[in-house]
Amino acid sequence: MTILTRKSLGSIDILTVSQSPDGIVSAVAGSLAKLPNGLVYRSSGGTSWSLLSQYAPVIPSPPPGGAGSSQGPQGSQGFQGFQGSQGSQGFQGFQGAQGFQGSQGYQGVQGSIGYQGTQGIIAGSQGSQGTIGPEGHQGFQGHQGFQGHQGSSGGGGGNGLRLVSSHILTGSSLGVTFSGLNGNSDKNYLLKSFIKITAGSVAAGRKFIVFKPNGATTNTATVTISISSSSQTASNLSSTRAILAEGYHGTEYSATTEIIARTGGNRLFTTAAGVYYIQSSGTPSNRIHRHGAYWADSSTNLTSLVIADNDGTSTIAAGSEFYLYKYEV
Repeated sequence: MTILTRKSLGSIDILTVSQSPDGIVSAVAGSLAKLPNGLVYRSSGGTSWSLLSQYAPVIPSPPPGGAGSSQGPQGSQGFQGFQGSQGSQGFQGFQGAQGFQGSQGYQGVQGSIGYQGTQGIIAGSQGSQGTIGPEGHQGFQGHQGFQGHQGSSGGGGGNGLRLVSSHILTGSSLGVTFSGLNGNSDKNYLLKSFIKITAGSVAAGRKFIVFKPNGATTNTATVTISISSSSQTASNLSSTRAILAEGYHGTEYSATTEIIARTGGNRLFTTAAGVYYIQSSGTPSNRIHRHGAYWADSSTNLTSLVIADNDGTSTIAAGSEFYLYKYEV
């Protein structure tokens, strides 16, 4: 027995089979199965089927010639007639009452996939939603999993600063020296300075704290902008000195200097500073200074940096601090 086609229609199946499905094919109650000879079976559930309809047999007419005549030999089969036009679709019958569900039979062998049927015209109404079942009990907590393998190391951090050296003065000094530098290798430095100029008479005039790259006192110069609450002054402060700080006795400087140290061009010393100082009149005041200094030697590697008072009178007071950093690349 072979299932030729099988199609679900609502809650039942419509099948075409090669012979009686009774006792062989499992289907829900109400399903229909049609044989090639026109017989129609209806499922009572499981593998139980009952015959619904069949075509009436054709009764042949008595042969011509009267009683006692012998029947002649059967003639050859005539040609098959042309297929008649399809009749109009009949009215849809009332749906029968649903029978009791039978016990589920064993699953039959899956048949070959049939051709897709034409889509039905009337769509069934959507069934109502079932009630929500009770919430299940919470499961037991699972065992802790094994520890995973350690991940690979992360990439290196971004660029930063590393302290090269520092000086903190405990007494007045002519200056400090940062040695063991390599400007071509390090390329750039950052200097943080807190400078106190020793107390004394304002009449002694301004004092200058200068850079001496490799101890040099030539080929250096400085341009300065000085800003107060009431004025802004730009000046060529010195054509012979690379200035870090300047002011009268008692001046305090907080400065940051960017140093371009590599050869191949002028070495630049760019300083931004906040200044507290005593004016020539003796009145305290504060300013902002910007110094742009340079060393015009473009070929000698920078190996040391001296910070000193210009007139050699130990005007850098105790408590002054200097921190030199280089950039990590």
